[in-house]
Amino acid sequence: MKDFAAELLAHKSITYAFDFPEEELPQSLDMEFRRNLLLIYKELLHNIIKHAQASRVDIALMKNNGVLVLKVQDDGIGFEPEPAGNGNGLRNMKTRASKLGGRIEFKTGPHTGTEATLTVKIP
Repeated sequence: MKDFAAELLAHKSITYAFDFPEEELPQSLDMEFRRNLLLIYKELLHNIIKHAQASRVDIALMKNNGVLVLKVQDDGIGFEPEPAGNGNGLRNMKTRASKLGGRIEFKTGPHTGTEATLTVKIP
């Protein structure tokens, strides 16, 4: 996840910071869980590159009482949550979060940046 973000964001000259306390994170997750988690993460970063006009991204991954939380926050232009455009990105992320038994929430608005938080119980 770190390598993917570093390559993608550096290519667009977006500064970024990670908060990944590896000693606290689960070391073994099943393939389908990892796949959906990674696809959500990639979609979040691609949306930042494509739409946010951000100059900074903060990424945190943490475990708390058996729950995995991924938070991706940018300082971009934000967006109007409803309607969320014609694309399928937000809908796909919500569907994938549901498949993981969790949810993804977005805090955003015009010119306020965006904070996406994925919360899912660790299987």
